[in-house]
Amino acid sequence: MSFKTKYNCEVCGKERSMNTKHYNRGKHHFCNVKCSGEWKSIHLRGDKNHSFKHGIDSKGYRIIKFKGKSMKYHRFLMEKHLGRKLYPWEVIHHIDHNRINNNLENLHLFNTQDEHNSYHGYLKHLVYNMVRGGFYK
Repeated sequence: MSFKTKYNCEVCGKERSMNTKHYNRGKHHFCNVKCSGEWKSIHLRGDKNHSFKHGIDSKGYRIIKFKGKSMKYHRFLMEKHLGRKLYPWEVIHHIDHNRINNNLENLHLFNTQDEHNSYHGYLKHLVYNMVRGGFYK
């Protein structure tokens, strides 16, 4: 026999119920994924996020706080260099592939993710031909 526990969603306040065993496993309870995501976006930002390590995010990019918001440092530098905000679809490429080397000489702006992907495809093709041609072993 399973027992149900009633609770209120921490975001929208809707009354819900769930198996008591599952309820006791978690600290926070939500009515759906949308409410859970909304709570996380507020409470698990920047250094409060489990994957945030000393200003480096889980993908290896340096993170800074600017005007109360966390943002990737390479995007911040490019915005300052260009004198404008970056569009969300613009991609900053690290030329040496070192994600924490944010020198402007190491950063290249691609207009879209497709352009960035094409560039990486070109590099793979170039390396493949160099290895095949005996230029690189």
